[in-house]
Amino acid sequence: IAETIITNIGLVAGVFFYKVATGFLVFASLAALGFFYPLSPRNDTIIGYSTVWLAITFWSLFPARKIGLDDETSFLKKTFPFALTQGLLSASAAILVYLFNVVVLHTPHANSLVVLVFMALGYWFVFLSPLAYGVEITHRKTLIGMGIFFIVGLIFVFSNPGLAEFFDLYRPGWLALFGSVGIICLFAWLEYVVTIKFFYKNSPSKILGK
Repeated sequence: IAETIITNIGLVAGVFFYKVATGFLVFASLAALGFFYPLSPRNDTIIGYSTVWLAITFWSLFPARKIGLDDETSFLKKTFPFALTQGLLSASAAILVYLFNVVVLHTPHANSLVVLVFMALGYWFVFLSPLAYGVEITHRKTLIGMGIFFIVGLIFVFSNPGLAEFFDLYRPGWLALFGSVGIICLFAWLEYVVTIKFFYKNSPSKILGK
């Protein structure tokens, strides 16, 4: 039991490291380019639902079983390199989406699309982290279902003026949306490739619970 608790604490801690790294890299990069940080505290609240809240809820309901972590490796060495690498890729995606919408399309309220990047790739980090940390997902379909739930929920938020205003979100145009989704898909693929090539500890089929 103690080993399971420690394993799941590590998974949740990785999400915190990832979220902090992503936010800081986006802030520092945009500031260096002369742009303001696009996200408001209300934006950060909804982002947290698909990252920290998702990780805590899922790993609490379905604790992961360790199958590949090296007990001789320190806690930070197990979690921080992967979280930082994925945070760098996710931050790059968020910066590209922001610049694409602000500089190329002159889209007002580009923060909504940056929120989409944070939510989508934050969920993807939770999904990929077992590959890097050597743990087994026992309820993979449930995690996929939670992802679908977030997609439907986000569509509902954008469709409801009251909720959209509450979370400081604005409905984007189709060109801006499709361009941003394309960037997200590209970086999601890159993050998967990097995870498999440099971080995964066991066969993907075993870890993903197939």
